[in-house]
Amino acid sequence: MSCYVLRAGRRFQDEKRITITTLQSMINIYRDYSSGYFDLVITDECHRSIYGKWSGILKYFDGIQIGLTATPFTSEIETGDEEDREFVRDTLRFFEVDQPTFRYDLRQAVNDGYLVPYQIYKAKTVKTAAEGGFEVKKDELDWSAMSPKVREEFERLFASTDSIKVDPNALERKFTIPERNRAIVREFKQVMENGYTDAKGVLRKPLIGKTIVFAVTKRHAETLAQMFDEAFAHEKPSPEARYADFVVSGFGKDDTLDAATRIKRFKKEKFPQILVSVNMLDTGFDAPEVVNLVMARFTRSVILYRQMRGRGTRKARGKALFTLFDFVGVTDYHDDDETMPEGGIIRESRPRSRHEPRTLLTLDVDDHIDPTTREWVTIDDNGNFVFLDPDEQQAALLAARFEAWFNSQPGLHSDQKRLLLTIGEYIKANAGRLEGFTLDHFVVPPFSNIGGLQRAIQTFGSEEGLVRVLDSLNQALFGPGTTEVALELPTNQ
Repeated sequence: MSCYVLRAGRRFQDEKRITITTLQSMINIYRDYSSGYFDLVITDECHRSIYGKWSGILKYFDGIQIGLTATPFTSEIETGDEEDREFVRDTLRFFEVDQPTFRYDLRQAVNDGYLVPYQIYKAKTVKTAAEGGFEVKKDELDWSAMSPKVREEFERLFASTDSIKVDPNALERKFTIPERNRAIVREFKQVMENGYTDAKGVLRKPLIGKTIVFAVTKRHAETLAQMFDEAFAHEKPSPEARYADFVVSGFGKDDTLDAATRIKRFKKEKFPQILVSVNMLDTGFDAPEVVNLVMARFTRSVILYRQMRGRGTRKARGKALFTLFDFVGVTDYHDDDETMPEGGIIRESRPRSRHEPRTLLTLDVDDHIDPTTREWVTIDDNGNFVFLDPDEQQAALLAARFEAWFNSQPGLHSDQKRLLLTIGEYIKANAGRLEGFTLDHFVVPPFSNIGGLQRAIQTFGSEEGLVRVLDSLNQALFGPGTTEVALELPTNQ
């Protein structure tokens, strides 16, 4: 049966029976085709695809819909967070069911030989393990070493108290403890080299091989990668080789520019053995040779946690199991009882005399990632990551936002829908240079060819009606800072 992969900017190949693509590759063309074009639509990772910005594409086609996800939670989702519940609610609503039609859980897949089992090694530093957070006293800090900005922030925090309580989940966000990161690396190395003894007195050893470390921020990833690289320097074939490297994706200034090259090297070459990730390898990354996962990042999302855990479940030659190292308590939080042994608490090697905060001190306990930021990375025929250029990224982002906004507009008649879809296409085509869509744009093609501003006013019944719609559109696509269309409204022509 003939099939092909649809790339961004291409058209459907009518002579082929099966189209394989991403939703963002279809965003600019799907309305050019009949809603009956596909007889069957299969959506992988449907808990994200059907949620929010991309749902309009799937709703457009009339074919039978089949959704696949590794996280089809229903009742147990109540232990997750609000975004988890929204994922599940929207997915079940889309398929008009109360429960998944078919479930095949991890334990069954392991028993049937399709996936490998795992063991969990739990260990926390004293500070991280403190009930209700740990205390930081004012006189513990080295105030003379702080920048003016950091000092000002700490003065505000200690304005009416001599000590503050720090939520361990704020570590590497608002606060950092260098000794904690060193303790994690030391503990991992010790267990890898010597194994560990479980509660029954059985000595267990993790497999030596590819390891993914989940970090919080770019700075955290850089720090851990450097520490792991130094800790295992004796294993490197040459000083310039990297035993540990890092990749970051946030689609901003902290992105790893050569992430695709680093990921390919991790998958195809012996070194690096360890890859520290921020948002890059959490979901959808397939490297069967991964035998260890290190949780240095906490998440309240049960969906994200199980996606991260799934990076180790793939089968590979000589891989009987994988080991999950939990240094943040995430397995306890999600009641993960697939564990065999369990480690103890890491005792810090010496009392800490100072606290070294990050420059950015904004407290952000919720460590979820916007699902749409993960969707911009695609895979080529060789399994390598392909990144869109900035204009293509912006076009795809605006297209997704437009879809979400358009599908939320009630009571539109056919002429209004047609005009708005034309505006959407214009915005996507000019995404790299637009900061908003104003009334002035109606004087240029294609709008000048279909009656211009006067026709647009007639379509929405009045100047005020058109302005309200465009203000709503701009807010949804370009954000709260967008200039209100009403400020540029000319007199009737």
